Amino acid sequence: SASSSIDKDDSHQFSSDGKFHISATDSSMSVISGDISQIPVDMMICVSTSNNLRESILRRAGIQIESQYKERYRPTDALLLDGGSTAARKILFVPWQTEVEQTETTKTQKSLSDLIKWCIEQAHQRKMKSISFPPIGTGQLGLDPAFVCEAMISAASERLHQYKMDVLFVIYSSTGLNSHHDDDECYQIFRIYLDSLNEQIKSIKVATSAINNKQRMSKSFDMDKKSIQRKILGKRVLTLSNSSNIIEYHHLLINSLENLIYEKIFDLSLIESSLIDKIDLLIDICLQYHVHPRIDFVRKELRLSGDKDSCFQCFSNLRHDKRVHQYTYVFTQHGEKSDENKINSFISLKIDEAFAVEESNICVNDNDQTILNIDLNHLQIKINGSRESAYLIKRRINLDSEIKIPSSWSSSLLMIRTNEISKSSYESLQCFPVFNQTMAKDSWQIERIDSIENYPLYIHFMNKRTQDSQLYFHGCSYSSIQSIIHYGLHSTNASIYGDKFENQSIRSICLTRDAFNSHLYGSRRSTDGKHYIFALQLAKYDLNDDFILLQNEDTHLALPTHLIVYQRRKNN
Repeated sequence: SASSSIDKDDSHQFSSDGKFHISATDSSMSVISGDISQIPVDMMICVSTSNNLRESILRRAGIQIESQYKERYRPTDALLLDGGSTAARKILFVPWQTEVEQTETTKTQKSLSDLIKWCIEQAHQRKMKSISFPPIGTGQLGLDPAFVCEAMISAASERLHQYKMDVLFVIYSSTGLNSHHDDDECYQIFRIYLDSLNEQIKSIKVATSAINNKQRMSKSFDMDKKSIQRKILGKRVLTLSNSSNIIEYHHLLINSLENLIYEKIFDLSLIESSLIDKIDLLIDICLQYHVHPRIDFVRKELRLSGDKDSCFQCFSNLRHDKRVHQYTYVFTQHGEKSDENKINSFISLKIDEAFAVEESNICVNDNDQTILNIDLNHLQIKINGSRESAYLIKRRINLDSEIKIPSSWSSSLLMIRTNEISKSSYESLQCFPVFNQTMAKDSWQIERIDSIENYPLYIHFMNKRTQDSQLYFHGCSYSSIQSIIHYGLHSTNASIYGDKFENQSIRSICLTRDAFNSHLYGSRRSTDGKHYIFALQLAKYDLNDDFILLQNEDTHLALPTHLIVYQRRKNN
């Protein structure tokens, strides 16, 4: 059961990112599994009286930080040092109890609670925005993880009603870093505790909704009072020409752009239920896809307007009954095993998406020579408009039981999402120093780095991976970003280099070991001056090659993990 400070307060929310939010101060609490020294935060808490934890963090921080600690350490005092080689900006070493009396639980709980509150106060005084805690006392002291969980979360919640802060409880698996957090008891206790708070809040909302439902249905919405506003940066279209028909051509261009706008109505009941209570979040997700949402509660409709691909990508990611993308597709002309042709991951994900948005027919360009018309009702395919149809066959992926979602991924209701990484965490990324090796800092600056979490694509990648993966880069234009994030690389969205290489009869997608070559071959400056490069993990061929050429049937072996947005420095 939760403490009264949480039970009685109605300012909590449980959002799609798996964090428990306190809306009064825009703060959050979350639990993740991993090595606390590798989690990017402003302040990491290290209990200096825990020998194992202290030595592990000092070893990670480096010789310089370890020397400073030994010189300045006092057994009863807290000590604040730089993060060194850890992912944290600062490390706060704090002493706590070296032994506990199991019969004096109230005293122990107060001591632990006071420690958590004091640490958060210290972070707030230093204008820090995030802080990480280990599960204090669950190691050598042998405290019950459930006891520790309730004390820490309750204390953090109390302080987060006063200060804006993101609190992370980082659980190191007792069976090692390579094990999955589902197998760790301590992680599960923290996770279930936060989830139970979510259920309590949802129960209150459901009860309130039932009481007010009649009133809501009996009167229309006052749109002036209920409106939600967003400022959206638009683009102007200028037509420059010395032709006397410039006005005519300009109107023709505008009409052509307007004809690209697609609109479709979806059933609102198919949307994640948690988003219905958070319309602001639903709208923001839609706008991230460059689609305009209109929500009609009376008709229970969600109307999306934008380009067709973006509308489909948006809605398939919003559905509550998401199909786990554990299927691949083949087609055959005569139904024989020997006659089967595999369908690449790009088209497989397009088919999954079409099923999710309840389309009956889709047309997909596989390459310059092949267009597939797919009848999803009858599971038939026509290639390049031929009269004869092939049969579409759905095959379940034989997933290895060891395939787990990376522990670094956030907990989210969205299967596909991107997260902007704080600049203080860049040094912990593999792609950051490699990018800077060939992209001179005095000429180029990174605007932002987004992490990419694409579960369907990850499943395809892990299913076929037969060797270790390595870091590669791929530059592209702005118009390709959303497609690559959703479906991975394909000849229709990636930069094509086939005609640049000798003896290359088939146009290919090129990945490079260094960022500069991907910048030269693929990256294109957008109208706002920015360039775009994907960092990928590649499991194919001789990974010592500086250049790798991929065909569409092999692109599932290239998993986009980060998007780097950069531009030339203004003094250049």
